[in-house]
Amino acid sequence: MHWKPNPPETPERSVERPLPATETIEIESQISKEELKLEKVLDVLLSIRCSMPSTMMTVILLLCVMAGMVPSALLAAWGGAQAVCQTIRYLFIRWAQRKRSLVWSARGLLIITLIDANLWGGAVLAFRPTQLSHQIALYLLINIICSARIPIFAPLPLMQTIQIVIPTGMILAGLCTSWSPLSPLLIVCELAWLVNLVRLSWRIGNRVEGSLLLRLENARLVVALQEALNQVRQLAIRDALTGIYNRYHLIDVLQREIDNHHRHLTPVSIVLLDVDHFKKINDTHGHPAGDRVLQDVVALVKTQIRSIDTLARYGGEEFVCILPNTAEEAALSVAERIRLSVCCQPLSVDGQDITLTVSIGVAEYAPGELLQSWLGRADRALYRAKRNGRNRIERADNWRNRLPSLASADESPT
Repeated sequence: MHWKPNPPETPERSVERPLPATETIEIESQISKEELKLEKVLDVLLSIRCSMPSTMMTVILLLCVMAGMVPSALLAAWGGAQAVCQTIRYLFIRWAQRKRSLVWSARGLLIITLIDANLWGGAVLAFRPTQLSHQIALYLLINIICSARIPIFAPLPLMQTIQIVIPTGMILAGLCTSWSPLSPLLIVCELAWLVNLVRLSWRIGNRVEGSLLLRLENARLVVALQEALNQVRQLAIRDALTGIYNRYHLIDVLQREIDNHHRHLTPVSIVLLDVDHFKKINDTHGHPAGDRVLQDVVALVKTQIRSIDTLARYGGEEFVCILPNTAEEAALSVAERIRLSVCCQPLSVDGQDITLTVSIGVAEYAPGELLQSWLGRADRALYRAKRNGRNRIERADNWRNRLPSLASADESPT
């Protein structure tokens, strides 16, 4: 059949350039200082949040140890201050993990660390048991708490030092103000403990920083690898010249549409088109000009189909449009719009305006038909359009008309 309604207004051409065949993905191997610092702060905040239950248990343990040695009002005040500090710390951590702001997270962490360290160190000066054995027990407990908190603040050596130096300094102050015959020995032991903790904390901090750098680098490499895989996947299903899908992906889409038709009984049609006398363009103007013509034709066809439709290069100058939820009559209308958009839009080749035409075959999928049979019917309709003069549309033969045995079986009485 031949369709020749009045030609529409000429649309403006917009040629979509093809995807590049290759693309180099640059990976930044060096992590920025700001990114590393933010990860360190967030890592410390997460560790603090996870250790908060054990911190509260330590507070309770210290209160129980000091009960009977220190006035109850003083214990209650210190315990209340710890509860308020832990609550503020928890709320701040939640906010910092959500906002991921380096400046405010680092400042807030520094302030809370200073308050926390002074609370633990202040217990030494505030409680100050009268008996020397009780004092030694309190000093030992505070030192153990400082040691246990080293891994928590490992990524940030400054925070580690604050958590160690402030409580230890208050222990030394307590030893100096409560002088006893054992004070010189205890001061020497405390100083040795302080030096050892600082050295240990910095060594742990360096190791943690190295592992954190490795983790960030691995994360960046994973992202880069995923981008490269996505690009390779696109290159595998895209035509390098026109940027639309290639024949390999076309077969997959067609099979999915057949499966969808079997599930939902929705119609689906294909429009197979071929650029007329394309070999003459290559012979006259050269292959680069022919490539640009194919790109222009693809751009024109895209203006006439929906976003849910699939356009693919079938081979050479042949293209296939897959039209889901489209019966044959509607597909013929789409094919006519495509034909008119091409023949009514002169294309510039080597400074000359030439008029192209396309021949089109349209085929609606028939229930029970194989994929190759469906494509074959559209291909025969296309070549029938070429034999009949080109620049025209032909409807594909009915599938059952080509299967006389099936037709006779359907018509025979049961």
